[in-house]
Amino acid sequence: MFKINTIPGQAAQEKGYARYPEDFPHLTHGADFAAWSSGDDWEIETILDGQALVDQWNSFCKCCENGIRVWEVKYQHQDGSVDFLWYGNLVDEAELPPIFAAILEKLVETRQRLITHSPYNKVPFRLRPPDMVELDGSKISRQKLAGMDDVMALLDTGAPAFASLEPVRERYEAEFGNELCWTFPVFHNGNSGCVLLPVQEGILYLPYTEVSSETYEQFDLQDMGLLTKGQAQALLEQIRNVYSQLFCLLSDMQAFGLAQGGEGDHG
Repeated sequence: MFKINTIPGQAAQEKGYARYPEDFPHLTHGADFAAWSSGDDWEIETILDGQALVDQWNSFCKCCENGIRVWEVKYQHQDGSVDFLWYGNLVDEAELPPIFAAILEKLVETRQRLITHSPYNKVPFRLRPPDMVELDGSKISRQKLAGMDDVMALLDTGAPAFASLEPVRERYEAEFGNELCWTFPVFHNGNSGCVLLPVQEGILYLPYTEVSSETYEQFDLQDMGLLTKGQAQALLEQIRNVYSQLFCLLSDMQAFGLAQGGEGDHG
């Protein structure tokens, strides 16, 4: 885990602000960045705001014979300021997977803070969702979403399959410019994947085990319902693990020249 500006953060909670250099004890002799290991964690103290591409984080490795000499990750706000930055020293190749996982976890947290406009160093606690939410870049009024009963009625009168959701998806496309219907083909809880669809009451969780060439995903009626916090966390971890492994595997294949043909061959 990465802990960023722990002491300045404590000062900000106590005084309402953190001031350099008095609240940054590790930034000595004019330094603007310090990083050190603390058990299994990394402690980072910095006042850097950097310059990078807007709305994206950029990571790069500078390699040498002994491993990774420098690893840098930046996450930018639209105004160009850096919300997250880690700068490490020489690490062994075996240490990279947990480093990647920790960086990804921090980036997820940072993105959640950005889209919820949280002024704190964590996602705000909510007793209930706000009326306006943002999903996949689309701002949504929950009051304009379909009710769960309406969606379930479509699945009852038609087939419990993806094709039966077409009226809702078309309605969302017209209202929000986005169908707001996402399919995740990741094995979870005995199912081959799931479809997530926002409704007024929350997020409708529609797991499936089979796919038809005509009506597409065939939903499991027994397991359908509103997405729970436990299901969301389990899905997040499963998707992160599967696609992180796949990403690294394909990168390894490219690195060793195991992929055949030219770079323009996308077939």
